[in-house]
Amino acid sequence: MRKCVIISVLMIGLAGCQTTGGGVSQAPGEPGRKETIGTLSGAVVGGALANQMAEGSDNQQFATFLGAVAGMVIGADIGASLDELDRRMLNNNYQTALETSPTNTAVAWKNPDSGNSGSVKPTRTFYRADTVCREYTQEIIVGGRKQQGYGQACRSADGDWQIVK
Repeated sequence: MRKCVIISVLMIGLAGCQTTGGGVSQAPGEPGRKETIGTLSGAVVGGALANQMAEGSDNQQFATFLGAVAGMVIGADIGASLDELDRRMLNNNYQTALETSPTNTAVAWKNPDSGNSGSVKPTRTFYRADTVCREYTQEIIVGGRKQQGYGQACRSADGDWQIVK
């Protein structure tokens, strides 16, 4: 089975999360907020992607389950590895690439403190109900491990790009 990961959904979801020092302690061994959000986001994305890829097959439900499990594992790993600056840099890169980058031109980012990096490359522009949308590929390197994904995003009324697939 071809390994497909939609990192973007996970990362944008994580970009909106902040870890605050609000006096809440975390017990040793418990997942942190980033890891929990990554796990949940990964499960949703992995399940949706697998469901779509297996549409019409006799194994669609099983494929959806496996996709959700794989998404949970990948999402938890990435969520635990990215720090706040990584998430901000990734989100800014994502918005910039989709808004300004010509088709098939990647926009890269790198956090010099963590060493994590990535790029977003729009691959096609299209319209959905009078809304501009773009397909893209994304690569992210966290802790020296490369992950690749793809998706679609459309510009919202406020000008931000929102992932639709």
